[in-house]
Order: sequence, then structure tokens, then C-alpha cells
Amino acid sequence: MEITTFGLPAFIEDFPLNSPEYADLSHRWTINVNGWIQQATPDPAYYFYNPLYTDIPPGTDAALVEWVAFPGRLDQYYSATPPVSPPNPYNLLQAQVYELADTGYYDTGQKTFENIPATLCPQADWSGTLKTFGPYGLRGWLDEYCEWSTVRDGDGNLVRLDFACENPEY
Repeated sequence: MEITTFGLPAFIEDFPLNSPEYADLSHRWTINVNGWIQQATPDPAYYFYNPLYTDIPPGTDAALVEWVAFPGRLDQYYSATPPVSPPNPYNLLQAQVYELADTGYYDTGQKTFENIPATLCPQADWSGTLKTFGPYGLRGWLDEYCEWSTVRDGDGNLVRLDFACENPEY
């Protein structure tokens, strides 16, 4: 079965479901999403299909897509247990990596981002030239389409956590 519209972001209901306004907003949103798909997908698209134009047979199982918002680069370049070889020389404990993600510093504000390899492909070359980790700046290292900021009290207890996504479509 083909779909006829894309769901609004977060399936928000700004208008009553059966109203002309809702139908118009849904139609305009579908035009936008379809345009983004056409712009971003090469022809022929061997790895992606547009469900507006591709029949999905009844009973087809949905594929579960798992995603973790924690920035993978921090684990890769700084953790004592990076997800992919080769290991990095910094070997930070996971608590230190979390602190780095929270504030841009670890060891209670004493250290910040160490340099990373300039050559990353086909794998990180830790014996070669190193470069500054980036993007730097306010939460620039939170790179998984999810940013957060934390507020802690004088004892270091978490009292507030704010999340924001990269763009409104998420």
C-alpha cells in the first residue's frame, strides 16, 4: 500500500484532524518532505525508497532502527573502550567521557578536548599528524542530531537537563 502523505513532525495536531486547515498543512508538509527526498536521493536510489511512490506490500515487517543520541566521536576518540579499532591514547573512563560531553571538560574542569588524528579514513592514524577536535564551541561536539545542556547544583547533582534537536523536523 502506498502512503499519500507524510506525518507531520512529531505527529503534531495544530488543527482538528478532519479540518481543511489540517488537510492543507499535511499536504504542504508532504510537498516539502517529498522535495527533500528528491533533492537528497540520487537516481536510481538503490538504498532508499520514497513511500509516496513505492508500494509496500501488506504484512511487510518494519525494520527496527536503533539510535543513541550520545556523540559516538567522543567514545571513539577518548574512551578507554572505543567502539571501533584502533584504540585512542587517552583511555578516559566512561564517567570522564560523560563529563566531557556535558561540559566540554573532564577531571573537574581541568582538561578539555585532546587532539585527534588528521587522517581518519580508512581508520584513525594516531601515529600521524594530529589536529584540534572540532567543531568546538557551545555543544559543538554533540553531533548526533541531539544537543543537551545540564545544570548542576553546588554539590554536582543534576538539577536540570535540556534537550534540543538539530532541526524542527525531528
